[in-house]
Amino acid sequence: MGPWTSDRREVLATAFTGFYASVMAELNLFEAWQLWMSGESMIDHTLFELPMIWWGRAGKIVSFLAGMTVVLDVIGPERLREFSTRFRRINVDRARSMRIGRRIVVGLLVTVAAVAVTSEIVGDQDMEEIASVIALGVGIFGLIVVPAAAGFLAGGVAGLLENPRTERLVRWIGVILLVVGFHFDLLAS
Repeated sequence: MGPWTSDRREVLATAFTGFYASVMAELNLFEAWQLWMSGESMIDHTLFELPMIWWGRAGKIVSFLAGMTVVLDVIGPERLREFSTRFRRINVDRARSMRIGRRIVVGLLVTVAAVAVTSEIVGDQDMEEIASVIALGVGIFGLIVVPAAAGFLAGGVAGLLENPRTERLVRWIGVILLVVGFHFDLLAS
């Protein structure tokens, strides 16, 4: 048998869908709005097999992303382009002064510390292995990939905002995200 036995799959599914998902009442979107309008709590219900609390959290995240389109529009493409250029220059200077080997060693040390802390918090043997793998990936990703990608991302967003057609598209996407995010946040309240 491979490392993903049925017991481990159930543990992983429980971690992502919530422990009580099997005893919650499943609703469709129309039933959920009827229940919300009646003033009843939505906490013991699921929508598309996901607990309502997760729909509310997703709604908050999507609303935040919609708000970021406004913030990026206020910042403007010129400042984003300056940030991108400055950040790339800082990364090049840092790479020259600090060898990549040292950076990887620091990343691995931080990751080992994150795995140790995560293992202590989780405690369960099955979840400990999953948490360790996740912590390892997050540690390496966060210390190596994210700083390098920030400058490129800012430059890409600046390019989108400089083009009149894509600027309008970004604004409309922001409006749609705001409406959808607010919808699910309100429904889960």
